[in-house]
Amino acid sequence: MNKPEVKKRYYTQMMDTYRRYPVYIPGLNPLIRFTFSKKAENDIRKILELYEGKDVEVNDWFKSHQLFFGFAVFRSGTTFLADFLNTNLANSIVQHEANVNDYLYYARALQNENDAYIYIKEYRLKEIYHRISPYSPTNPQSLIPNPQSPIPIYGEINPFLRRHSKAIKELLPQAKQFHLVRDGRDVLRSLMSRELFDVNDPMATLIFPNMEDAYFKEWKSMSRFEKLCWLWQCDNEYLRKNISHLIQFEQLSTDYDYFKTNLMDYLAIGNISADVWKEGMQKVNNETPVYRFPVYKDWSNKDNAAFERICGEEMSKCGYAY
Repeated sequence: MNKPEVKKRYYTQMMDTYRRYPVYIPGLNPLIRFTFSKKAENDIRKILELYEGKDVEVNDWFKSHQLFFGFAVFRSGTTFLADFLNTNLANSIVQHEANVNDYLYYARALQNENDAYIYIKEYRLKEIYHRISPYSPTNPQSLIPNPQSPIPIYGEINPFLRRHSKAIKELLPQAKQFHLVRDGRDVLRSLMSRELFDVNDPMATLIFPNMEDAYFKEWKSMSRFEKLCWLWQCDNEYLRKNISHLIQFEQLSTDYDYFKTNLMDYLAIGNISADVWKEGMQKVNNETPVYRFPVYKDWSNKDNAAFERICGEEMSKCGYAY
């Protein structure tokens, strides 16, 4: 059985089409949210029914596998890295946005960490098992090696799960985790060229600071650019405080020794040669097709000031000097 590829999920494909024709369609955003929430409810119900009373079976499967998770803010190289590892590591299944329901539950986890814990414990662990066990090197009933599908490593590099990273660490302490970060100036340019927090973003009304956040009170008066700055700042701060291993995408993609030491050796998932790495890094995919926002040097004084005010401290703590 061939292992699954890294593919764009239906929601991402739909939003790719939507963002190419940035015309506001009244009523479409609430319809997408309603359809999305009903899909998530149905998916969760099916998994809970299918694996009721099978916690031991699921837990044994996780114990028999090597696991890792990478988390990042959108536009930080997650699609490319997941695809690169999945393609070049025969012993690993590496997925990207493996379950689009995570995006809906990201918004809930942003408001309440306990919701994140429940989502992972009650649903997402069972969902991983359900989706990946057919490719497993073991028979999930007896843990007997199965030579027809020898893939003992499972990983996700998933921006949707960034607010679930703490829960995953608690529930799967054996899993390696890393925080992938990209220069906020480049992330902001890419995000400003897409639909996030724009009028045609169906999720815009669901994502906002929780009551303990410093920007909670001023959220409604903030510009779109300021809100995206907040998103980069608050989620990278959360990841940095909960995950000890930080990897800069820029160094990962330009320095083989950094890539080998900080990713491959850290995760202990095999070897990728310098030649394969070099060839792969020249084929970065999922780039923003059309930039509608300028490069950093051409930002307005207002945008520069907002970025410095909101992101400046976190940029420094993530190792970026500017």
